Amino acid sequence: MDEFSQIRLDTASAALSVVEGSRVREWWAEPSSLSGMTVGALAGHLIYSGILQAEQGFVVVGPAGQPITAAKMYSWVPLDGDSPIHDGVRAVAEEQVVDGREDLIERGRASWKRSEVVLAEASRDRIVAHPVAPMFPITLREFLLTRILELVVHVDDLAHSVGERDLGVDRRAIDIACHLGIDINAERYGSAAVLRSLFRRDRNSLDALRTF
Repeated sequence: MDEFSQIRLDTASAALSVVEGSRVREWWAEPSSLSGMTVGALAGHLIYSGILQAEQGFVVVGPAGQPITAAKMYSWVPLDGDSPIHDGVRAVAEEQVVDGREDLIERGRASWKRSEVVLAEASRDRIVAHPVAPMFPITLREFLLTRILELVVHVDDLAHSVGERDLGVDRRAIDIACHLGIDINAERYGSAAVLRSLFRRDRNSLDALRTF
């Protein structure tokens, strides 16, 4: 298994550990830091998007055509939190926790183990189908990027929701998520706007650093 795939597995394991923690158990029914989601629903979204949904992508052969990048795909996600797309995300998150936290953890652990087997043998250049947009081919490497981003961002959301400062996530995974965030913003706003927002804020709005 290459280092990149191992980072994804380690980040998924860290996410499961956060959900298993006592703080998430105690705050399960409380509002989370994400609008319209309880801590439990946020945990459901984290495990679904980062682990359960990822497994779907690992095993489905992608369609023919030029592979799309992770940054391009995410640049299409609407920024409006009231978009029907985000309503759908919240609904799926709630579905993941209908049977409670222990069930979510058990499904997440089982999926993690199956993914470990697949990733040990799969090429990062393999073309797969993204579960959200199966009509677009994407390389396994780019798909792994999307899942690492989901895991890191939502581990941070969950930790913040329950008052935890330590994410327990490898620095390399956080760096990957940050680099992808810059690429997404370059797709959304143009590279020059991102450059100025990073280094010359008097010349450009910080909105060019808003990814989601």
